[in-house]
Amino acid sequence: MMKLSRTLLAAAACMVAPWTQAQAVEPASAVLITHVNSQQWQVRLISNDQTGQFSGVFESDQPITAVGNLGTQGTGGVKLLGSTSLGTTLAAGEGAAFSIGADASLCLRDTGSTGGAHIYLGDSMLDAIPVTAPVALSGPDGCDSVTG
Repeated sequence: MMKLSRTLLAAAACMVAPWTQAQAVEPASAVLITHVNSQQWQVRLISNDQTGQFSGVFESDQPITAVGNLGTQGTGGVKLLGSTSLGTTLAAGEGAAFSIGADASLCLRDTGSTGGAHIYLGDSMLDAIPVTAPVALSGPDGCDSVTG
């Protein structure tokens, strides 16, 4: 009976250990990129650290349109750098929305973030997958087909 109890305890510990480790690696800052529909995109900086900042450039092979700010923390730094290039400088709680053609290629390049912001792609942080910039967000050739 003692041997069975130890075996069950060991099995339970093996099941719990990976879950607790996964919970411990949550970043202090996260850039969440969401593909809202076939043409609309959103980017937000989610951060526990109010000093963190995300700076990046979205580049497309088609014009970027319908650019706007998201969030209530401030106005955010969102600016068209050209018809196919969008610059973003976001603080915690800020975000941006924009549109591109449904068949456009889209690339994100990190241009100098602070606060250890990690980049994720998904509808929410619960289902997001980590990505590393430069990252092809859409299109067959991704970052290779856009020049910004």
